[in-house]
Amino acid sequence: MFQTAFRMAGMESGGGGMFSFALQFDAGLWDPVTAAEAALDSAAGDRARHVFIALDADDIRRSAEASRNRLRRGEARPLDGVAIAWKDVFARIGDVSTAGSRIPALRTVGHRTAPIVHRMEELGAVFFGRTNLSEMALGGLGLNPHYGTPVNALSLDRDRAPGGSSSGSAVAVALGLVPAAFGTDTSGSIRVPAAFNGIAGFRPSHGRYPDAGVFALAPGLDTVGILARGAGDVAFLDGLICREPALGDYPKPSGLVVPETIVLDGLDPIVAERFDRALSTLSSQGVRITHRPLQSFDMLHSAMERHGAPVVAEAYRRHGGLLRGPDFGPMDPNVRRRLSAGAEISDRSLAELGLARRQARRCLQRELGKEALAFPTVPIVAPLLADLVDPDSVARLNALVLRNTMLGSLLDMPSISLPIGIGPGGLAAGLQLSMTRGRDRALLEFARDAERSLALITP
Repeated sequence: MFQTAFRMAGMESGGGGMFSFALQFDAGLWDPVTAAEAALDSAAGDRARHVFIALDADDIRRSAEASRNRLRRGEARPLDGVAIAWKDVFARIGDVSTAGSRIPALRTVGHRTAPIVHRMEELGAVFFGRTNLSEMALGGLGLNPHYGTPVNALSLDRDRAPGGSSSGSAVAVALGLVPAAFGTDTSGSIRVPAAFNGIAGFRPSHGRYPDAGVFALAPGLDTVGILARGAGDVAFLDGLICREPALGDYPKPSGLVVPETIVLDGLDPIVAERFDRALSTLSSQGVRITHRPLQSFDMLHSAMERHGAPVVAEAYRRHGGLLRGPDFGPMDPNVRRRLSAGAEISDRSLAELGLARRQARRCLQRELGKEALAFPTVPIVAPLLADLVDPDSVARLNALVLRNTMLGSLLDMPSISLPIGIGPGGLAAGLQLSMTRGRDRALLEFARDAERSLALITP
């Protein structure tokens, strides 16, 4: 994937991608138009059901044709012919965005294109549809009663949850419909579906990518991020977005810290086994690994036990009016329950949570320094969709799947989930690697190297 783009930019791809549209065009094997048609055919298949909320085939064909013409003229752009899918929260001029909802107030028509979308199209990428999500991006399981729930791409025997909220983006990449997709991550909405579907998912430091023109759930936590087949492809896209040089000049972490606070509690046996094997593999490759408790994690966990979760408090203050207005009816009952929980968090409690976050970040800086963190992205494997009917079970599992990733969000750590193998029945696990705020490129370089080592793990 992106091999020609890497070659043009003088960079080396670290991802084990599935597509090389421009490279195959150069070889006379497959041009962007042919690639787009193949992807459209696959997107119409049963396995891709409910992945997209909107898919404009004519627009895709026009973009692919433009890429092919540039290639023929020798005017190729770095992403010409590369299809990228977008969570249905990104504005694009003339497009309708739904935020995964049927509520009229959340249905918007783009008068301007979001800067992040514009950047990708400027580089030649094909805008390949709007992907499904948990309504209002408020949910870690990926359920959507309005547009249907995409099925986990790795489900072999029984249908399992895709993870959320960026469910459709993750499944689109995992099925090979697109080599990369964009989503948003507030409490884990990129990393959770990446882990469940066996791909890479990156949450950068807050504000690293422009979020103008993107639906806001909780602005103090919302972060635009990338889903791709591997860390190398994530790193390449990150470099294009931020106009930063190739990897290779960033100091790597001095070692990995495995927190003994909260994140290892109650691991599913498959997740625990995969995590242990990943650590052993990295250790055998010379990575220094230490285990120790983290006071910063404990501070945040204690604050949330006392005051509640900041994300629902912020979401309620921004969208709570929907609970009282005429649009109350169409809302997913599970989302309504989460949003309503924000009303119970007082302004004073929200202020206390903000103070706890700032103190925990300073504490983490002292605790971690130049090391990186490593822990399971999600403590469990993807649950069966058949088990996600009872509201209490949904609420319990939603909180559980977001438990680990939420800590990284509250600490504003750039974090990436890497696949660490697939167990029986297509049950995947993810390894989250994180560093302190602002060390995004160092993290991605380390993740690319770690990914190569982790490839030694057999399924």
